[in-house]
Amino acid sequence: MSSPEETDVGWAWREFKAAPDLIARLFRERRLASHALLDYISKGFRDEERESLRSARRSAIQPILEALRPLPFKWAAAEKKAKAQARRLSQRSTGARGRRVALEIRTVILPLLEAFRDPRSFFAVVAPLICPADFDEKDLFDSDGVTLGLTLQRWGIAAMLNPAVAHAFASPSANIDQILALTKEPPPFLRSGRPRGRGKGKQPKRSSIDWKARWQYFKAAATVLNGDRRMSAAQEKACLRVISKEVMPKLIKMRDSRHLTSRAATGEAYRFTAEHFHTSVTALKKGFERHRNST
Repeated sequence: MSSPEETDVGWAWREFKAAPDLIARLFRERRLASHALLDYISKGFRDEERESLRSARRSAIQPILEALRPLPFKWAAAEKKAKAQARRLSQRSTGARGRRVALEIRTVILPLLEAFRDPRSFFAVVAPLICPADFDEKDLFDSDGVTLGLTLQRWGIAAMLNPAVAHAFASPSANIDQILALTKEPPPFLRSGRPRGRGKGKQPKRSSIDWKARWQYFKAAATVLNGDRRMSAAQEKACLRVISKEVMPKLIKMRDSRHLTSRAATGEAYRFTAEHFHTSVTALKKGFERHRNST
């Protein structure tokens, strides 16, 4: 049987490897550092550990949030508090959960604060240290756009604040088609349509958005997530027409474990739909409003 120390080491190594993905997602999806920290408290690394570690995360990270807020954010105070919390929780007396949260503060929270405080410094210095494969200059130029596309997919367009990424993207040899094929959503200046400043001429037709499909996906997700209500076989079959078999269990697990209110279920349905179609919740709501007005 493994000792607590060996278990901690194994957990530490797994989470250290997973940290860059989590930092990238929180930075890409959340507008403010405070939103990212709140999201981290509730979700953390993995679904199966979400409930068991949530209270430990909340008690550790809430003081960091209090030091950070209100606007304008107090970055130095938040960083100081984060380091103090990590030191305190690293002591053996805090138990395995405390040591895990201490490691999370060091590997996720501190880099995340830096990313929001100074994105340029983060992508130039910190990101290449925590995720060297994404920012290796040789790979960015030699992989036919694969590394560059995956880097932009993971970190978003802000990754171009890294000089190597910006240089590779601007290179005449950059395979733009391959890059965009790997990037979930092309940056605004590379979407279809005539670039600004190119003079008159026939403008290529922009790709239309199928709002009906997005609306159907949203309604199906909302139906699944709506509180404790169990679906009939016909409802489940209708939902499976627009929601994949891989996503359905996630929605059902969320519904049953969190006992969502109707309002919370609607909010989660918006989030799932926005994530599926690689857009934002705000853009989704505005699009639905225009879609309803035009029909």
